[in-house]
Amino acid sequence: MPTIGTPYAGQMPARDKIVDIYTAGYLQATERHLRFATGHLGLRLPPGATILDFGCGIGSSVGSLLAQGYNAFGVDVLEYWNRDFDKYWLIGDKPPAEIAERLKLVNPANYRLPFDDGTFDFCF
Repeated sequence: MPTIGTPYAGQMPARDKIVDIYTAGYLQATERHLRFATGHLGLRLPPGATILDFGCGIGSSVGSLLAQGYNAFGVDVLEYWNRDFDKYWLIGDKPPAEIAERLKLVNPANYRLPFDDGTFDFCF
């Protein structure tokens, strides 16, 4: 029996058989994060506030936040929106260029964020 992640003859790539069941829920998840920030933490996050999605995957929540008028960015340890897309286990389309340019790679050796200190109003 093959080990997990090891392809065998006839095995379909994961992206051909796994459906992204979360696509419809990204807007609701983003709303929950914003309600937590404003309701429980008492933050004011008006449109235009700068928000970071730490662990952004292909940037669905970044797109959702941009659509709501926030200045949103994302970081992840793999470049799921570009060269590492085939490793992403939730299937979706690669993000459009206007979202992909807001997604940044973090080096897992030091986890330094590619942003200046004090850039963000909220991070989730």
